[in-house]
Amino acid sequence: MTTTTATLRDKVAKDLGLKAVDEELSDELAATIEEGIGDWTAHYRELGLFWWQDNAIPDPCVAGLRMVMCALCCASVRKMGQGHEAKLEPGLAMIAALKPAATVDTLRTLYY
Repeated sequence: MTTTTATLRDKVAKDLGLKAVDEELSDELAATIEEGIGDWTAHYRELGLFWWQDNAIPDPCVAGLRMVMCALCCASVRKMGQGHEAKLEPGLAMIAALKPAATVDTLRTLYY
């Protein structure tokens, strides 16, 4: 199963304290968070850490990605300095641990 970027955006907004369960996110904040998600996802996809397509986030990766995006988007929504930045490395580690074996580079020893 997969999760969409909009669902991830709402989860990130809740974690950052920008959205309550029973209210909608403002269009401005939604656009800011979605832009951050898009930019950072493209960056990490280029580095080879993220392997999924847009709007098709594997469900097991959502928790780690949620942490990563909270850490990376907190400054743009004025929530920095509240501990969100510390979520980056644990979130990236969670995602890296789930990377499919077919896409993991292996170490090869060259014998002379």
